[in-house]
Amino acid sequence: MHGGSALLLLSFRSRDRLVCRTVPADGDVDALGEKTPHYLYAPGAVDRMASVLPGARLIVILRDPVDRAFSHYWHQRRTNRETLDFEEAIESEADRLRQGERSFAYVERGRYLPQLQRVVGRYPRSALHVVLFEDLRDDPLATFEEVCRFLELDPSFVPSIAGQALNTFRQYRPAWLWKQMFKRNLWSRLPKRPASALGRWMVRESAYPPIDSATRRTMARMFASENAELSAWLGRELSIWTQP
Repeated sequence: MHGGSALLLLSFRSRDRLVCRTVPADGDVDALGEKTPHYLYAPGAVDRMASVLPGARLIVILRDPVDRAFSHYWHQRRTNRETLDFEEAIESEADRLRQGERSFAYVERGRYLPQLQRVVGRYPRSALHVVLFEDLRDDPLATFEEVCRFLELDPSFVPSIAGQALNTFRQYRPAWLWKQMFKRNLWSRLPKRPASALGRWMVRESAYPPIDSATRRTMARMFASENAELSAWLGRELSIWTQP
């Protein structure tokens, strides 16, 4: 693919339209991709993808659904979207989803098999490569090599960030201002250097507390049968995930 001065990227998350943007791309490009945690779960996203890019190759990273739910919850907490305790949020999820509040789908998004089946309903199974988050964490080089082979790229290439923990948990101070900076696109209105300084001041590396052990066991039982079906569909053990 020859990139020229810019490449067009498409976002398929929107229900009503394709959201397009361009990025610089000098010279030849062997492959172009996009990453997002939303397409697998977003209603209609896979249909829109298949209608525009029927020959795409898809990579899905699955995480222990208990850990995924807890991480998702703390992402919501750090941006002031969530005010309930974790256990209360899990109990309230069904009501929230009925009200259209899909950003609180802590459990529902961890029910992976129906989402994957929706993908292979529009793409060949051979176009889908599933990676476990735990494999990427524990053996990043081997996992990356498998991805390269799936994409028919040079598997000997080793990216400089291989093995680094990226997108770690952060807290924003104050959280309400951070949210408004993005919601109202205020970053683009500031000069570059003051914006960078403000961003560094507002972001604080942190860690959220561990999940309660009793809650973990309860949620493991909640996902047990679904994880067993997923294991059979994938043809691989998922014993690395939380067991009831």
